[in-house]
Amino acid sequence: MRARREVFLTALCGLLVACSSVSSASLESQDSTVEGVGKLPGAGPEAVALDETTGTTPEASTTTTTIVPAVSIGSLVAGNRLLMIGDSITASAAKRYGNEFCETLVPLGWQVEVDAEPSRFIDFGNAVLDQRLSAKWDAAYVFLGTNYGGHRDIYQKLLEQIVQRLAPTPVVLLTVTEFAENRRDVNAAILEVAAANPNVHVLDWGAIAAADAGTILRGDGHHLTNAGRAKLASSVAGVLGQAPLQPGDCLDTQFTADRGLDVNGSDAPPEKPVGGTPTPTTVKATTATTKPSNTTTPPPTQAPPQTEPPATPPPTTAGPPITRPPRTVPVPTTVAPTVTTPPPVGGP
Repeated sequence: MRARREVFLTALCGLLVACSSVSSASLESQDSTVEGVGKLPGAGPEAVALDETTGTTPEASTTTTTIVPAVSIGSLVAGNRLLMIGDSITASAAKRYGNEFCETLVPLGWQVEVDAEPSRFIDFGNAVLDQRLSAKWDAAYVFLGTNYGGHRDIYQKLLEQIVQRLAPTPVVLLTVTEFAENRRDVNAAILEVAAANPNVHVLDWGAIAAADAGTILRGDGHHLTNAGRAKLASSVAGVLGQAPLQPGDCLDTQFTADRGLDVNGSDAPPEKPVGGTPTPTTVKATTATTKPSNTTTPPPTQAPPQTEPPATPPPTTAGPPITRPPRTVPVPTTVAPTVTTPPPVGGP
């Protein structure tokens, strides 16, 4: 009886050791997740898990998800000039629209320049740096990837160029919402670039937005509501912290080519107009209300007035509006009237 008991205990111990080995091997081979939720950028066992109680990482130099880094960007720099590069999502919080970035960051001492335009891809970052890198910046923000060409290698290479051109300036990279399957590739590339460049800090906007999508995102899954713009600005402020210098300022930008697009998304109009210039759809032709003359045919040398083309194409058979004589019945404009006497002046 005693011998049988010893054999059972030996077998049980062996089983427990085997299970422990399998579990350990599985953890060591598991890569960090694409979204970066709960882990820092990196791979395998080097990825550091977050403290779920405090939401902090004791030895973290890169931040993810909604947590605020233990050391803010403001404590790493000597100046307060901030360059912000992005597409329509960033543009919607610029001063020509909602102005949430300046309203949130200027009181913290940051001098903010928002260089963002709708429908911009990753190459836009280098286009901005070509013109603005020489202005000298103390920190930078890059939020590009919502518009994605579907080639991760190209996206990652250009993003790498952007952060290296800015180095050693601290750069905050924002992940994108995964409203399309291939945006996971974008976020994976962002985390790899962050892991390879010590000047990069990641704000996982994709995770922040997903946690409260019904409140801060519009129907397309990436453009922002009023609450969304405020949330984006406050999230960035949490990463930047207080600037080391005062005063802050809302700087002008040369990148305002909105091209009539709606930076707030397709399901709502902009809340603030872009400038005061009317669009072609609001401009009326100056000759549209001119009364027809008594002549039935235009002078041989008369030409239609040269005005800016209207927003919608004109009818293919319509002639100049000022030369069409009044008629009691509609006839094609290219055919002469069939009546032998001119109609009375001021007819219907």
